[in-house]
Amino acid sequence: MSTPSAAKTQLFPDIQPASATISPQATSELLNKISSGGLEIKYRFTRAPHLYSQTMTSVELTFQNHGPDELTNIRVGEKVVY
Repeated sequence: MSTPSAAKTQLFPDIQPASATISPQATSELLNKISSGGLEIKYRFTRAPHLYSQTMTSVELTFQNHGPDELTNIRVGEKVVY
């Protein structure tokens, strides 16, 4: 009988276990609430190992509405790699 962690490793052999890390709490502004009409977006790099590839990184986005109206249909555009 295999253990649950062994079964996960067999199903997804490219995914490596990651240890717990402490992420920095400092964020940077991605979209200013004044220039966007109330939507503010902040980001931070989590510094955690990415589950799919060692060459990828995780980025946390925080959306906050500072305007009086409900925001709907927020979308992220196409991925552009330079």
